[in-house]
Amino acid sequence: MITIIYNSALGIWSGTIYLFMRHVGYTYAQINMFLMAFWIVTFIAELPSGWLSDYFGHINIFLLSCVIRSLGLLILFLTANNVFNLIMVAILTGIGDSLFQGPSMLGL
Repeated sequence: MITIIYNSALGIWSGTIYLFMRHVGYTYAQINMFLMAFWIVTFIAELPSGWLSDYFGHINIFLLSCVIRSLGLLILFLTANNVFNLIMVAILTGIGDSLFQGPSMLGL
C-alpha cells in the first residue's frame, strides 16, 4: 500500500512539476537543468541505495528516503527562482528517490 501511494504521488509530481515550476518563475532551461540533475543523481545513487538498505535495514532507509525527498520538495516550495536551491533540490530529491528504490525492490 505504501508503494502504491508513493508511486501515485510520484506520478502526480512528475506530471505537474513543469506547471508548478513555470508558475513560480523558473525558465524552461532551469526546469530542464533541474530534471537533468535529478536523473543523473538518481542514476548514480541507485547501487549504493541497495547496499545501504541491506546494511541499515529496509525500513530505516525507506524512512530516510521520505525525509530527504520531503526536505528537497519543501525547499522547492519555499524558494522560488533561485538556481542554487534548484540544484540542491534536484540532488536531495534524486537521493530520496534512489534510497526508496532499495527497499521497494524487496517488496516493502
